Amino acid sequence: MALYKHQKSKYWYVNVIKPDGTRTRHSTKTADRQRAQEYHDSLCASFWRQQKLNEAPEYTFYQAAQLYLQATQGKSNYRNVAQHVQHWLRYFTGTPVRSLTTEMIEQATPTITRLPHGSQRVTSAATRNRYLATMCKILNDCHRRGWLDRVPHVPKLREANLRETFFTKQQAAQLLNSMPAGWMRDVTQMAFATGMRRGELLSLEWSAVFLEAGYVSVLASKAKSGKGRPVPLNDDAKAVLLRRRNKHPQYVFTASGKRTYDIDRRVFVRALREAGLPREFRFHDCRHAWASWQAQAGTPLLTLQRLGGWQTLSMLNRYAHLALDDLRQYAQACKL
Repeated sequence: MALYKHQKSKYWYVNVIKPDGTRTRHSTKTADRQRAQEYHDSLCASFWRQQKLNEAPEYTFYQAAQLYLQATQGKSNYRNVAQHVQHWLRYFTGTPVRSLTTEMIEQATPTITRLPHGSQRVTSAATRNRYLATMCKILNDCHRRGWLDRVPHVPKLREANLRETFFTKQQAAQLLNSMPAGWMRDVTQMAFATGMRRGELLSLEWSAVFLEAGYVSVLASKAKSGKGRPVPLNDDAKAVLLRRRNKHPQYVFTASGKRTYDIDRRVFVRALREAGLPREFRFHDCRHAWASWQAQAGTPLLTLQRLGGWQTLSMLNRYAHLALDDLRQYAQACKL
């Protein structure tokens, strides 16, 4: 059977013979029968042209996406990349990469985001740009492999101004006091204490914790920047780690004894409401708060860059107006 459905999968599979006589059986990565048929027909047509007309192999977006996923496996952003790829596959599974155009990519860019509790919202420009960035990387990879002579233009949307929502220390204390004791309160306190990103915290293993030396190690494979760094621990962070001891043999922060890849947003939102804080706050704002407190305390921006693992100094521009201590000495130079 050339097109069939696997009993244990929602996706359709193809079973065709390649020009070299070998057989290929693989998933179309779509549960839509019509799209699966289109992929199958496109694949067969490509094989026929290679065999009868001696044309160069025509590579599909599915093949390009799978190779890109393999290359990014193990990186800290793999789950987000996989989500982006899954979206693009819904539109371009069997599409030859040579036939992709700017207009096709624009039309397939997500515009609606479905939230976990079932409601929907308009996808922000920033989120759409993340999807487009993944598409751009896949196409560039195809160009390097010789599958594309020219990469089509992938547009980038104008993003709104950066959010400058910072918790004050009083608000942070209110938030923590409104959370029940447990892993969500611990991971939130750790974020305020260290400025570590959500992914860095939830992937933190005990083998990277050095309490006596007073730091934890963020591995390069788990850092957004791709560069590892040590994270010094203050007393609040040490208290969290002491509470988490013996909760799990491998990971520091777990939910119901199992590793979790995301925070419990229901607990976070409920705590915001009970503390009387704006609903606009996000978990990532814990990191912004930590950075703003560091800047207000006089931490030089270069040092702050190293502490927080930012790739470039320009990413700290939102905190520059808070760092006054290194500027006051120069202000005195114009004193009459």
